[in-house]
Amino acid sequence: MPYRITWSRFCALVEQTAKSLPAPLAAAFGEVTLVLADYADTALLDDLDERELLGVFTGQTRAERSPASTDMELTPRVHLFRRAHEHSCSTREEFIAEVRSTLIHEFGHYLGYDEDELDNLGWG
Repeated sequence: MPYRITWSRFCALVEQTAKSLPAPLAAAFGEVTLVLADYADTALLDDLDERELLGVFTGQTRAERSPASTDMELTPRVHLFRRAHEHSCSTREEFIAEVRSTLIHEFGHYLGYDEDELDNLGWG
């Protein structure tokens, strides 16, 4: 049975979780736009094998960004999807842990870590 959470509680949980991220991630929090949604937009899924994402990072990594750049690309974004989290969790505790894990993972991508590096750091 999936764990269900209201939209307002989901938003509050993500905000609370973001404030408790490990130091290197918390320092980057203001550089990234956090996007919350029930489901991933189909355009985000076009190039991916996974059909129900918990989260995804889009945009340039911190290393790719430059203050002198004339590139008008949107700020980097970390997307989190409420329904996918609900579908993957059956208890409140699992849900909270999964939101934290997803935030850490996606912010790690912003910092430039690939999947193997995230696993080595324990952020996979």
